[in-house]
Amino acid sequence: MTAAAQSCSGISVVPQCVRRHCGCAVVSGVTMAASCVCVCVCVSGARAMLTWSRGRTATPSSPCRVLCAGAVKRSCVADSGGGESELGGRKEMEALLEAVQNFGQDGCSSALTTCEAELQELMKQIDIMVAQKKSEWEAQFHSVETRLKVREQELSAFRLLLDQKHTEVGILRQQLQDNEKVQHDMVVQYEAQLNIFREEIGKLKKSYEKLQRRQMKDKKDLCKEDLKDRYEKQGIPELNRLNKKVEEFREKSLDWEKQRLYYQQQVSSLDAERKLLAEQCKTIQQQTVKYQTQLSDRKQLVEQTELMSQSEMQHLRSQLERANDTICANDMTMERLNMTVDELKGANQHFKEGQRLLQEELQQLQQLIQKSVEENEALKSKLQAQEDIFQRNDRQQKQLYKELVHCKELLQAREKTTRSPEESLPEQQCNDICHRRAELQQEPVQFQGSLQDDVGLKEDVILLQHTLDSSNDHCTFLSEEIFKREEELRQRVEEHNKCKVDIKKLRDQLNCLEQQRHSELKGMKLEVTQLTTELHQRDLTIAAMSAATSNMERQLRSELDKSDRKAKEVKITQIQLETMKLENEHLATTLKIDGRNCSMTDLRDGYISSLRRLEQENQQLQQELADVRNKLDMSAKVSQDRYELLLLQIQNKLTDIREVEDRRVEELQLEHKKEMRELQNRLREIAVHSEGNKQALQDQDQCTETDFRQFKEGQVPERGFSNVAQSDSSEASFSESLHRITSCITLSADENETDFSDNVSGQSVHSLSSEQFLLL
Repeated sequence: MTAAAQSCSGISVVPQCVRRHCGCAVVSGVTMAASCVCVCVCVSGARAMLTWSRGRTATPSSPCRVLCAGAVKRSCVADSGGGESELGGRKEMEALLEAVQNFGQDGCSSALTTCEAELQELMKQIDIMVAQKKSEWEAQFHSVETRLKVREQELSAFRLLLDQKHTEVGILRQQLQDNEKVQHDMVVQYEAQLNIFREEIGKLKKSYEKLQRRQMKDKKDLCKEDLKDRYEKQGIPELNRLNKKVEEFREKSLDWEKQRLYYQQQVSSLDAERKLLAEQCKTIQQQTVKYQTQLSDRKQLVEQTELMSQSEMQHLRSQLERANDTICANDMTMERLNMTVDELKGANQHFKEGQRLLQEELQQLQQLIQKSVEENEALKSKLQAQEDIFQRNDRQQKQLYKELVHCKELLQAREKTTRSPEESLPEQQCNDICHRRAELQQEPVQFQGSLQDDVGLKEDVILLQHTLDSSNDHCTFLSEEIFKREEELRQRVEEHNKCKVDIKKLRDQLNCLEQQRHSELKGMKLEVTQLTTELHQRDLTIAAMSAATSNMERQLRSELDKSDRKAKEVKITQIQLETMKLENEHLATTLKIDGRNCSMTDLRDGYISSLRRLEQENQQLQQELADVRNKLDMSAKVSQDRYELLLLQIQNKLTDIREVEDRRVEELQLEHKKEMRELQNRLREIAVHSEGNKQALQDQDQCTETDFRQFKEGQVPERGFSNVAQSDSSEASFSESLHRITSCITLSADENETDFSDNVSGQSVHSLSSEQFLLL
């Protein structure tokens, strides 16, 4: 009797046995799991073959025990003593076989039911975990992508605003430089024009004085020549006529003297008016000097405001640079977060691969379980067939026993008949007796073979009981390990859930911090816009003030020119009055000497017309001076009121902005410090908890590895640890990602603290130095 055992990637096959003398049916066995044992027993009259095969999968399950035993029994006729011993041995063998079948059926069914329930529960839990992880990671990735897009849009908008602000600042600088250049050019031009006008006025004065002197000399010379000519031409007869005329002139001279006195009184009154006008001109000049000093003070104030605005612009630039630095730092943090997200993606992919491998192994387990169920059904059917064979053999043995009894009776009857004298058929009876004896001789041999088979079966049953005991022990050990693994899985699931909760909390805190940063950036933007609007308003007010001052300067210069012209006209009128007096004196002398050719009426008319002209000019000058004074007073009051209002508004705004910004800075610093302390404490607790869990899991894994190594020496598979290694690697990657996130958060916190410290130092310096705006 021979038997061959073949193994191929976890499947052991035992071919059918070759029957020579007695039949032996062998059924091939298929391994079901890592700890499954397939026992193929080939029973024959001489020996039994046991084949052990190792499984392919790594997940422990309940042992599957298959007993393949078959024998074809044939009985032969034996003696009565041999028949009784045969019946006793057959009963003992039937009892043993029934006990083995019952034990195998009960163990297989219980193991299969427990394995199926556990596998179903594991499959459900794994499906739930995979679905949850997929949904959570998808939601997280979508949220991260949306946040990144929103941040990129905000950064682009903020950069555009910064570019616009830079362009506006450059435009404002160019405008200020252009205005300064224009004002300087205007001042230079006005000064040059004033110098030119002064030189021209001096030249005109000198030329006018020279002309007056020449006219006086020419008039004296002409008068002397005329007198000489008259004395020479006229003779003595004309003396009488001249005397008459002299008397008439004397009478007229009395009238003229009266008129002269009246005119002298008018001239004195005009002189008094001239003095008053001169005093008024002096007062106007003093007022112009005052206005010039006020304008110079205003120019200084405007320059100071420009310097203040420049310093504020420099401060704003420094703050914008700081904001750019903070934006760069935020970009770096975003890149780091993206790196952590990529690492988390890699960990998630690794975890998904582990889950995929678990699913494949579970599918393989399910397939193996299905195969084991089918094999169990086939084995049950074969066992039933063998039981039917045993029953048939029993029936055949009973029939043979009955035939033996009948044959014995027949033999006894024939022996009796042989004693009778009937000898008609002696040869036939002898032949029958020989044939029966041969059969009887063969039947004890067959019965001995069946007894030997029963002995072999008893030995096989004992061996199977020992193997069943060892397999039961192994099953208990594996069930304990499965229970331990389930507890470890539960603990890891709980830790994983805790880590998820902590991650959610950290993400919520990060979202809160991002929202706070967004709000701070929005506040910064609003404050920058407010400051730009205020700067624009200041520039507009400065431009309006400069335009108003330039208009005032022009008006003052025009009024000064007018006053100078009027003063010159007054001097000219004085000179004209003096010349008129001299002419009157000269005319009086000439009239006393010679009053024929001169007509007093013409002189009176000319003198009266000249006086009227002078009076009209004096009245016009007085009216113009009064108008100029009123205009100057009104413009000075309006400009002073405007300037005072602007100063009050600027001071109020500066004080309000300082108070608000100081409060904001203090509140933000306190809130930021509190939040950062809470985050650091939480992250430290999470890190300590994760490290403790890691150490405990590592200890457990080491213990399990030692146990499995010891068990490996007893030929047990080791592939059950791949999932543990994968879970450890996933947990390691997860812990590394947590540490990186904490480091990123600490770095961002440090950067924010440095930004706040820079802002606070800038505020202190700014508050000590001058009136400048503050920005967070």
